[in-house]
Amino acid sequence: MPKYKHILVIAALPTELSIENWGNRSNIIYSGVGKINSSMKLMESVQIYKPDLVINLGTAGAMQPEIEGVVEVHKVIERDFDAFPLCERGLIPCEDGNNEYYSGYDGVICASGDSFVRESDAFLDRMKVDIVDMELIAIARVCNRYNISWRSFKFISDYIGQNIEHQWQDGVTKASKSLIEKFDSEFL
Repeated sequence: MPKYKHILVIAALPTELSIENWGNRSNIIYSGVGKINSSMKLMESVQIYKPDLVINLGTAGAMQPEIEGVVEVHKVIERDFDAFPLCERGLIPCEDGNNEYYSGYDGVICASGDSFVRESDAFLDRMKVDIVDMELIAIARVCNRYNISWRSFKFISDYIGQNIEHQWQDGVTKASKSLIEKFDSEFL
């Protein structure tokens, strides 16, 4: 693993990653929920902190019950941008590229978007999605724009197709400890 001088950690909510337990590991920012909030906050923070690595720590819903604990994301795709018939779901009209980003590390496929996923659909199945979240596509896109390496670790807080609203609320309270332990094992 390359050595990084300036690591910036981004999480959506303090309930996902408790500042009280974080200490002085690295700079941490909270973006709020969703793609717009995370992209705006990260773009501001890139100008201030000038990171060479951005780490996203947060929660995600899993598509299959065998995915559990903390997982690393290999690839993130857009899941709710739909401009059909101008282009296929997940793509942005009049842009080059396929709107997917790779961390450079082994792991799961994350589909990211602004909606709360309650059940799988044909697109998620076709794209072989393992987990879903609401911020990572924007984070990866900003990192790509500024040529910054990124990694993402997600705590599985709920399972798609089950009582996810209740599961997520329970899961998010368990996320912080597990995510901090993962960060420490990878970066300290």
